[in-house]
Amino acid sequence: MQKTFDFYRSTNSRLAASLDQEDQYERYLKRIETIVGKKPQLDLSNSHYMSFLGRCKEAARNHRSQ
Repeated sequence: MQKTFDFYRSTNSRLAASLDQEDQYERYLKRIETIVGKKPQLDLSNSHYMSFLGRCKEAARNHRSQ
């Protein structure tokens, strides 16, 4: 009977542990690559600008009234 790699992996706990650790690290690196590879989306909505503009106008009115 020819022994396969899976047989050695199942019988050798140190080999299985190191291979599992490598697999986990590889999955971790892939997750990091997908996070870094995503481009940030530009916020084209006017809500932030309009709220900032409203705060500026309010500050200007308060400054004028003092």
